[in-house]
Amino acid sequence: MKYNKKKKNGFSRILSILFFCFIPIISLYPAELGDVNESGGIDIVDALLIAQYYVGLYPSNFNQSYADVDCDGDVDIVDALQVARYYVGLIDSFPCGTTPPPTSPPAVTMNFITRSGTRLYDGDREFRFVSVNIPNYFILEDRAATVGNKWHRVTEFEQRDACRTVKRLGGQVFRTYTFSVQGGVNVENNLAHITGQNGNLSYNEELFRDVDRGIAIAAEEGLRMYIPIIDNWEWFGGCGEFAAVAGGGDFWTSQTVKNKFKDFLTWLLDRTNTVNGRKYKDEPAIMAWELGNEIDKANDTWITEMAAHIKSRDPNHLIIDGGHKSIPQVSLSSPDVDIVTTHYTDGEIQNFTQRAASSGKPYIYGEYSTDSSVQNIVDTVISAGSAGCLIWSLRFRTGYGGFYFHQDFSGDSLQYPGFDSNERNIFSILRNGAYRIRGLSVPAEPVPPAPVLLPISSPNDINWQGSAGATHYIVQRSGSAGGNWSTLSSNVTDIGNTNYDGQLVARLPLYSDNTGNGTWYYRVIAVNGAGESEPSNVVSAGN
Repeated sequence: MKYNKKKKNGFSRILSILFFCFIPIISLYPAELGDVNESGGIDIVDALLIAQYYVGLYPSNFNQSYADVDCDGDVDIVDALQVARYYVGLIDSFPCGTTPPPTSPPAVTMNFITRSGTRLYDGDREFRFVSVNIPNYFILEDRAATVGNKWHRVTEFEQRDACRTVKRLGGQVFRTYTFSVQGGVNVENNLAHITGQNGNLSYNEELFRDVDRGIAIAAEEGLRMYIPIIDNWEWFGGCGEFAAVAGGGDFWTSQTVKNKFKDFLTWLLDRTNTVNGRKYKDEPAIMAWELGNEIDKANDTWITEMAAHIKSRDPNHLIIDGGHKSIPQVSLSSPDVDIVTTHYTDGEIQNFTQRAASSGKPYIYGEYSTDSSVQNIVDTVISAGSAGCLIWSLRFRTGYGGFYFHQDFSGDSLQYPGFDSNERNIFSILRNGAYRIRGLSVPAEPVPPAPVLLPISSPNDINWQGSAGATHYIVQRSGSAGGNWSTLSSNVTDIGNTNYDGQLVARLPLYSDNTGNGTWYYRVIAVNGAGESEPSNVVSAGN
């Protein structure tokens, strides 16, 4: 739909400024696409808010559903520029008009994963998987290059890059990490999903909007996730930290603390996703709730009580027990626990699968390290009849360019598509296994999508948001916006890292062009074995 911008004379502009200064809450007009602060009109403030959101500042008066004005599925700097151009009159409409997106939930096109005995099903098709853990899908614990804090919020681009990577691996489902709790070792600036004092719990709305968006993106990409709810460990804040904010007492035995945890579970299941409008308990992109991460300290009563509480309010979703080194007998006998799991028990996969099967339940090997014999684990999971396995851990690209890095076990985490022979071999095993476990042949990997070139302050400082599946990039320059592109380099990667404050971070800039004076135009093309992507957006820079 074409929408003609309402022209304003100087007097009406002054009235608008006065009105929005003194009565900022009231809106004169229905909200439009681009009116992200829902002020009743599109102005330069909306462009600035979109730019802040894009770089990870996350303004509070921001409706994300109104921000994607070019309708490409991402909120990025291009949307901010479009809004600014619209405001000053350079364009009369956005590519998809100005009608806001519908507020009703989109039609559900995927099934809830169900269980029949020892097997999981997607509709009438057995559901088995070889995939990855993505521990920072809801919140980040590592720096994006040398920017900001280690502990910070995740962006839309980063979550989508993670999902598109899983799709390329054939993974079908991935495992997130737990919700963070105030007092966790890694938690900075009290930025946690769950906070509280003297037993009064609070839930960080901005962080849960990031969860909303992550769930919605997975659904859009046709993927599922399963979510461990509380951690045994203190890094993100776990059972001990929750007990402290809930008023004190033992997490596993105090009835007061257990009731507070049930309050959180009820709130979580009833939460309405601010992106797609579905309640969490009605979201088929959530494969299962895992009672916790490696909660070997949980007693039989706690497992039984919490599983029953979830099932009574959310019959749609499966429940995983959250085991670590062993399978509790109560997990096998409880009618409310659907799936059992262990971590880092490489030699016990077949035994645990058989033990679960003898009680009529599926088994998932929830974590194993890159130090393991990955080929042997995948082969064993497939031959033993396990429901699936997930390696620890995948780290995705940053919104500033390059990848996140995290030290896992004796080496670095995994960055796809693999940038040394060992990493490429691991990904090859995972991808082959992801199709083999479903009885499918391995398809050729598609060409990567176009990267997004970021604003360039200087030709010496060129960065871009990379493309899932890209092995390298072609950087091109022109003296004009529209023509005669010359290739500066045809083999630039975005995997470089450097040590900053004791940890590996992305090495930026991704490319430096030591060119002469003038204004230059740049674009980037992503490449993999299947070919070249479409060119990125064009960005100019001058010396």
